[in-house]
This record gives sequence, C-alpha cells and structure tokens, in this order.
Amino acid sequence: STLFPYTTLFRSLIVFLLYKRRKNYSFEKSMEILKERCVREEISVDEFREKRAVIQGLEGLDSAVIILVDKYVKGEINSEEFSVMLEEIK
Repeated sequence: STLFPYTTLFRSLIVFLLYKRRKNYSFEKSMEILKERCVREEISVDEFREKRAVIQGLEGLDSAVIILVDKYVKGEINSEEFSVMLEEIK
C-alpha cells in the first residue's frame, strides 16, 4: 500500500514523542521532589536554588542523567559527586 511509509513514520513519531514525554516527566518529577524537600525544610531555600540551578538544562539528556538527577535531588549524592558522575556519563 502507498500509505505504508507514512504509517511507519507515524508510528515512529508516536514512539519518539512518548519517549520524550517520559523523559520530561521524569525530570519534572525530580523538580517536584526538590520542591517538596524544601517545603518540608529538609533543605534550605539556598540549597534548593543551588540544586535547581545545577540541574536546569539537563532535562533533554539520556536516562543515565535522569537517574543521576533523581539521586541528586533526593540527597543521595552531593553537588561534587553529582558533577563528577555527570562528567563521567556525558
């Protein structure tokens, strides 16, 4: 059928968009965790701002970065460890 190339392209586009959405959702979830930690006073406002500044701009990167961001905002690793690990996986 002449529609075959278009249906394949359409399916590929849907898969790509769902994948991007999942990655963005994961990043948004990390930001929510960071905000919640600040509200619960687990971290100071200054620490919240520092962590937010560090992770901004990383939302489009691969799943390894998303996992690293998640550990960072949960307080499982500090800023120095985060920077070292990020350089290793980039």
